[in-house]
Amino acid sequence: MSHHIPPGPHATFSSTQTQTVLNAANSQAITYNTTLNAAGITLNSNTQIVLPQIGNYCFTFSVIGHNSGSASAKWLNIFFKKNGNLVDNSSTIVATVKDEPITVVATFDLDCTTVGDYYELFMAGQDNSTQILATGAQAAVPGVSPAMPACPSVVIAVWQIS
Repeated sequence: MSHHIPPGPHATFSSTQTQTVLNAANSQAITYNTTLNAAGITLNSNTQIVLPQIGNYCFTFSVIGHNSGSASAKWLNIFFKKNGNLVDNSSTIVATVKDEPITVVATFDLDCTTVGDYYELFMAGQDNSTQILATGAQAAVPGVSPAMPACPSVVIAVWQIS
């Protein structure tokens, strides 16, 4: 006799909006406007991923780094904060080149030590032409290009692993 074990807490959030660095002197929280699925894990204030139980969680994110205006490459830094505090060794830095989107994918094992701990993904950039880029769906152009779905600026999947 087999028993179905329900999956643990998990969620996937994304954003259909391009998010631009507002000020190179400050970091800013990455926002989400779409919940693709969620069971137990919640989203607060469009930035805070709230964990429902103590344990370890796998966070995997993908962002589309972009430079909208600067002719020279500018860095983009993506990193985590837990309950408003920097998470050690969580930075991922890439160079963004004008009109050459770059995909940044990373996975982190992060802990929940108190029910209700929350994580936020932050971004910082070298100037205000640095951004994470969202693109809309594209209809097919016969003989030129296929139909393609939209590309979110960010997708993050979170699930409890222990």
